[in-house]
Amino acid sequence: MALTKAHSRMIDGSALNVRDYGAVGDGSTNDTVAIQAALDALSSGQTLYFPDGTYVVHAPSTATELDYNNYADGLNNHIALELKSNISNVNLRGENATLKLVSTNLAGDLSWIMGNKSTTTVANLKIEGLTFDVDKTGNVSAEDARGLLVIGCSNLKVTNCKFYSSSAKGGYSMSTYNCDGVDITNNLFTNISGGYQSIYTNNTNITGNSFRGFNEAIDFDKACIGAVVSGNIFYGGSTATGQAVDINGSYQIAVTGNKVRNTGTGTISINGKLNSDTFANHKTGASKVWWTPQNITISGNAFRECANSATIAFLTCGNNWVSDSDRSGAGSTGASPFGIVFSANDCRNVGQISLSEGEGIVIDGNSFTGMTTPTGASNRWAILAYTQNDWTTYPDAQTYSRMFITVTNNSFQNSTGGVFSAEYADSVKFDGNYINNTSTSNNCAAVRFENLDKRGTQGSASSNTIDDCYDGLRLQTTTNANGSKIKVKGNRITNASNNSFDLSGVSSFIDEVVEAEQASVFVGTVTAASMNVEKSLLHAATDCYAYQILCSTNTDVTQSDTDYVTFNFRKRTQDGATDSAIVSPNTKVTGGIDINDFAVTDLTGLITDADAKLVRVDEGQSITCLFSKTGTGQDLDELLMTVRYIER
Repeated sequence: MALTKAHSRMIDGSALNVRDYGAVGDGSTNDTVAIQAALDALSSGQTLYFPDGTYVVHAPSTATELDYNNYADGLNNHIALELKSNISNVNLRGENATLKLVSTNLAGDLSWIMGNKSTTTVANLKIEGLTFDVDKTGNVSAEDARGLLVIGCSNLKVTNCKFYSSSAKGGYSMSTYNCDGVDITNNLFTNISGGYQSIYTNNTNITGNSFRGFNEAIDFDKACIGAVVSGNIFYGGSTATGQAVDINGSYQIAVTGNKVRNTGTGTISINGKLNSDTFANHKTGASKVWWTPQNITISGNAFRECANSATIAFLTCGNNWVSDSDRSGAGSTGASPFGIVFSANDCRNVGQISLSEGEGIVIDGNSFTGMTTPTGASNRWAILAYTQNDWTTYPDAQTYSRMFITVTNNSFQNSTGGVFSAEYADSVKFDGNYINNTSTSNNCAAVRFENLDKRGTQGSASSNTIDDCYDGLRLQTTTNANGSKIKVKGNRITNASNNSFDLSGVSSFIDEVVEAEQASVFVGTVTAASMNVEKSLLHAATDCYAYQILCSTNTDVTQSDTDYVTFNFRKRTQDGATDSAIVSPNTKVTGGIDINDFAVTDLTGLITDADAKLVRVDEGQSITCLFSKTGTGQDLDELLMTVRYIER
C-alpha cells in the first residue's frame, strides 16, 4: 500500500513549517515565494516555524506601499515578506534560522525583510529566535537595507532575535509605526546602522538587549509616549561611534540601569521635532506640529568612554533653531524640552553635557570622573547650559528657548576644563556639589554664571566644595536691568590658583546681583575729637569672604584734602592681634569718598581690587575699623556700618 508523506500542516493544531511550503534555507535559493505562501496560510492563533538554515529573500522591485504618511521622508517601502492577513495571536519562531535580504538598487527606497502595509491589521504578534541579515549589498546606502517593519500593531513582542549585517555595516534593524504595546527583549543588534526606530509608538519596553557596533541604537522619533529602556548593553565599537538613545519629540521615556561604552557624539540626545505637512496631518489634522520632549529620565546607568573628545558632546538637550527656524503654525513654536532628569549615573571618561535649552532640567546625584571638555574660551565646561540668545534672527526664542536647571549633589573629578557654566538662563541652582581637580589654566572658573541680565537669572550657588581650580565661582553680567539675583552661601573653595570668588564681573551692582549675608553695627556718633577709636564690624561665626563695607550717616561729610577722616579696615585673628590691613579709604577731595547724609556709601570697593577681590575671614576672626583723622578731621553722626559677606 502506498504511503502519503505527512506534512506538519496536515496535523491539526500543529505549527506551520516554512519547509512544507517549499523553502530550502540553503543560503542561495530564493525562498521568498515559499515563505510568503507559508505566511499567507497563517491563521490567528498559529505559529510559523523556521527550521535551521539561511533563507534568502528578495525585495520586490515594485514598491509594496508608497511612503506611509511621509514617515520615511518620501522613501517607499519594498517588503520581501509581507504580513497580509488581518491576524492576531501569531508567533513566528526560528531555530538557528536566518532571513537574508537581497535587493537591487531601488533608487534610495527602503528594502525590508519582513513587514506589513498600513492597511493590514496585526495584533498580538510574537517574533522569536529569528536572525535578520540586513545585508546592504546592492543598495544605494546601508540605511536602505532594513529588517522588520510593523505598522499599527497592538502588542508586539520581539525576543531572542539577532539583527546584523553579514557584509559591511548594514541598515536599520526594525521600525514600528503607530503601534501600542511593544516588547523588545533579549535581542542582539550588531554591525548595523540603526537598532530600533520607534515612530508614533506608545508603551514600549526595551530590556536585556545587546547593541554592538551601530550608528544609532535606539531612536524615539515623532511623539512616542511611554517607554522603558533598561538593562541593555550598548557598545559603540573600538572607534567609539554611535548614539545609544536618540529622543525626538517624545514623552515619558525612562532610560535606566544600562551599560554604555565607547559611543560617540550625542550618546544620549534629547530634542524637539518639527513635523512636516502630511506626517503631522496624520496624527493631528494640523499642517505642521512641533513635538516637545517631556518627562525624560536618565538614571542609574554606567557610562564609560562615551564621546570622550574635546570636539563632541556626550549628552545633548535642546532644539535646533537653525535647521528648524521656520516654525510658524507649529503650535508651541519650538517649546524647550521639559522635565529632563539625569540622576544617579556613573560617568567615567565622557564628553561634555551640552544643554542648549530646557525647562525643569535636573542633574542630581551623579558621579563624573575624567570629563573631557572643549578647548574654546566660551565652552570649556563639563556642563554647558544656555539658551538661544539671538532674538533678532529667531524672535520666537525669546518666548520658547528657556533654561531652568538644577544641578545638585554631584561629584566631579578630573575635568579637563571647568565644571559648570550657565548663560542666558532663567533659573539656575548649583548646590551641594563636590568638585576636585578641574583645569587650573586658561582662565577657567570651576563654576560660572554669565550674561545674567538677558533673562534676569535667578538662582543659587551654595554648599559646594571646590578644590584645586583656577577660579572657584565667577559671576558676570554687563547690566542688571532685569533684576538678576544669585544666592551664594556656604561654599568651601580651596587651592584656587587665581581667586576663590571672582565677582569683578558684577562689581557695578554687586548688592543687586548677589544675595549674601550681612552684619550691621550701629556705631553711633564718632566726633573728630574722639578719633583713633577701633570698632568691631564683623565677628565671623563661620568661614566667610567679605566683599563690601557700607556706611550711612545723618549728616553730610565735607570732603577736604587737609581735614579728613580715614577708615582703617583691618582683619584681626581670634586672639585680637592684628592680622592684616584690608584697605584704608578716606574723605579727601582727591581720590577720596563722598559721604552724603542718609545715603548708603560703599567705603571699600573690595571686589574691584586687583590684588584681593574678596577678603577671607576665618571662623573666629574679626573685621574692625580704626577711625583716624588728619587735620581737624570730620564728625560722623549716627554712623551705621554694614559688612556684606559670603559664607564659605
